Amino acid sequence: PLDLYRHVLLSFGRKMSGEVEKIGFVDGISTYICCQRNENNASNALKAILGERELLEEWLNLRMAQSKLKVVVMNSISTVLLSNFVQEEEGQSLCMALYQSIGDINDVGAGHSTTEIIMEYVKSQLVELRLGVYELLTAVAKNDKGAHELMRYGGFFEFLCNRNLEIVKEGKELKFDLVKSIVHSKVIGLLASEVVEKLDQVIEDGPYYVKDNRHVALSD
Repeated sequence: PLDLYRHVLLSFGRKMSGEVEKIGFVDGISTYICCQRNENNASNALKAILGERELLEEWLNLRMAQSKLKVVVMNSISTVLLSNFVQEEEGQSLCMALYQSIGDINDVGAGHSTTEIIMEYVKSQLVELRLGVYELLTAVAKNDKGAHELMRYGGFFEFLCNRNLEIVKEGKELKFDLVKSIVHSKVIGLLASEVVEKLDQVIEDGPYYVKDNRHVALSD
């Protein structure tokens, strides 16, 4: 029963201590949502979590987490965003509510949106953290409402087109998947033609393209 499992999560969340138990709790949340027998139950499970501020605080809090736990949290959210029930209109809306809750939990009155908070982690020197960000953003972009939300964020288009920011092979590949998800979403029909052309060029160039900025020195 959904209520019983929710109460178990609440009880465990109040008693847990240490990173290992926290990781188990975070995985338990996404398992609770994604392992329901049908789409309606999964939607109800996510609704139940969204309605419990205490559970959201424990699940989505990135501020107090070490880097390893941040990645676990992002992967957990990505798993939910990519679940089968998201194909339905209600599922898409619920998942966007989940994504926006990240900002609500981590903003602490600073006025930062979810995307602004997540994009800060793209700048991390830790490869695993950047990979977690790419996977989360790709999961968001596979939701048409999510793709629209991302493209509204100032600087996101420039971030997609800048192939020099990521230097790790796996990071380049995951970022390329993000660009493809945007291009294949319905938001592409709302973008200016020059924006679409540049994104198409990124796809054509492939994930490993690096612009050659070298200049040839000419002597008199």
